[in-house]
Amino acid sequence: MSKNNNSKDKGMLIPLITGLLSFFVSGVIACVVIGLTDNYIFAAGITGGLGSLLLALLIRSIRTRLIRTTIAGALTMPLSLAVGFFLVEGVGALLPQVGYKIESIGLADVIAVILIAAIFGTIMGIIIYGIYSVRIFLPVCAVAGIPAGVLVNALNGPWRGTAAYTAIMDTFRQVDLNFLSMAVFMGIGMGASAGIYNRIKQKSIRP
Repeated sequence: MSKNNNSKDKGMLIPLITGLLSFFVSGVIACVVIGLTDNYIFAAGITGGLGSLLLALLIRSIRTRLIRTTIAGALTMPLSLAVGFFLVEGVGALLPQVGYKIESIGLADVIAVILIAAIFGTIMGIIIYGIYSVRIFLPVCAVAGIPAGVLVNALNGPWRGTAAYTAIMDTFRQVDLNFLSMAVFMGIGMGASAGIYNRIKQKSIRP
């Protein structure tokens, strides 16, 4: 593999890992807050704010927008959480048969998490890089939300009463795995989006 290809791989992989780690740390701290207060909106603000702060500190292209990125993350994460679940519940209320069908096949949580990730990523991309970043942040963050939604759906599935589920919950009793799953994959989406956007931008300005 050429030196150029190695550089390209690192340029994509490092921001992705940075996003994962940033939002994992902020998600774990937020889970502690959830355990103490049971306040998910406040916890979402901590996740978005702290995760965005760490991301901005570690990714050079965002570092110059540190304060703006941190404030935007703290406000956008709770907003995305509320809007995502509101849209899914709204469809269920307006179209009961559709809502029942989505719920019965286990897609309600998946769709909600995808919407949350897409909304968060889109708004953050616009705030950090401008309106043209939507073409990257929207699809990438939405795709990153799919495994998070599947995992959340699995954690809330019919196996909740099993011994395996109880053992896992006892092991991670201080951690809301649903919330942490969303935070981690949203961080992956943000990091991957930043890496792809910066790679495309570098290509466009290269002589």
